Amino acid sequence: MDRCSLSKPFLPSLVLLALSAAGSAQLGSVESVVEISGSEAGEFGASLAWLGDLDGDGNGDLVVGAQAANRAWTLFLNADGTVASSQEIAEGVGGFGGDLDLLDSFGFCVATLGDLDGDGVTDVAVGAPFDDDGGSGRGAVWILFLNVDGTVKAEQKISATEGALGGPLDNGDNFGMSIAALGDLDGDGIEDIAVGASGDDDVDGNSGALWILFLNTDGTVGGEQKVSQSAGGFPGDLSQHGVFGSAAAALGDLNGDGVVDLGVGAPSNGPPQPEVWVVFMNADGTVDDAQKLDLGEFSANFGSSIAAIGDLDGNGVMDTHFGQVLAGGPLYLQRSRAHAGSVVEFAETVPFDLSLVGLSASSQGVCTGGGVSLSNALDVVVGF
Repeated sequence: MDRCSLSKPFLPSLVLLALSAAGSAQLGSVESVVEISGSEAGEFGASLAWLGDLDGDGNGDLVVGAQAANRAWTLFLNADGTVASSQEIAEGVGGFGGDLDLLDSFGFCVATLGDLDGDGVTDVAVGAPFDDDGGSGRGAVWILFLNVDGTVKAEQKISATEGALGGPLDNGDNFGMSIAALGDLDGDGIEDIAVGASGDDDVDGNSGALWILFLNTDGTVGGEQKVSQSAGGFPGDLSQHGVFGSAAAALGDLNGDGVVDLGVGAPSNGPPQPEVWVVFMNADGTVDDAQKLDLGEFSANFGSSIAAIGDLDGNGVMDTHFGQVLAGGPLYLQRSRAHAGSVVEFAETVPFDLSLVGLSASSQGVCTGGGVSLSNALDVVVGF
């Protein structure tokens, strides 16, 4: 296993996995690994997203959250997955002009937005779910407009008091617990996002919610739609303490209606079993239908991270990863078998045997991308 260190080391690890794809003997198995690790705390790798080739060197780059340290990092990668250089983003660092409080957890989640402001450079969204704008723990999302060197050109905060968010946020909602880039959901030519508010209490305590935000090019909110037990047409039953919205990922158009669909985690912080939902969206942000995945018996926190990995097995249907933020928690590959209307059939859930490559830890952030080429198959990045 190859290892590399940043100029500043970190206690947790960031691991790039090259997976075997269709036609291989062991579909979805780990073929090669590169680990980025060190010795400083901060929960580096708890969230991560591909930036594409930000600096134009032909290699994919990453944005990585370190929420316990209230910061994020832009990592410029080499073709073998090692780090060529990095740029820190924090209060007063890397061009970031926003004000952060000690316990905001800036960097808890990150998402790549594409070029929101039209300057030719990828922009990102960063969650700060314990931000106290308007009240305790209501949460926030920061839209960061990047430069090609990974510094911040400008930022826009979205919270209970900033960014033109019209819907009310209550104390403890933890808006910004997850972020998923949706592409242009409403057809206005501007990127839209889904934001988890896992502590929302619409029906029962901490049942959770998801906010669909239709963005303006300056990062403010042009419109929004809440999705919860009592809003947005969600047809399922959400459990008390289920914390729906703890993780979210765009899954592409699973049911062929021309609208992107979502995977949403409800990993549970109470008695219910953890849940993962496939949410079939309408273009106005409401829910057309939803399906709870039958994942069998998993321990609490399963579904704390979700990532779409493309069609790994070549059957024409999106496959997904689910992570479990728990000591010794594994990373699972969920293979999708077929779809018909709003029904998606899921094949077996395959755990990665990371012990074979010398890893034993909880899978926190999970993302995928094609910018790094460790093998001729799909590459996956996992934060531990």
